[in-house]
Amino acid sequence: MADLNASWTVPDAGDPPDLEKAAALRRMREGFIRMQMEHQFAADEVLTKVSILR
Repeated sequence: MADLNASWTVPDAGDPPDLEKAAALRRMREGFIRMQMEHQFAADEVLTKVSILR
């Protein structure tokens, strides 16, 4: 995986897209969404159990 912090710059409009960075950002985004969904599911389960116990 590319190190995004090592060479991060704002591209000029005429620069070709950096496909390696785009792929790395896409993988990072997908991983974040997956983690968020898993944690949201766990939080919902805890809230449901707490409301049942009340």
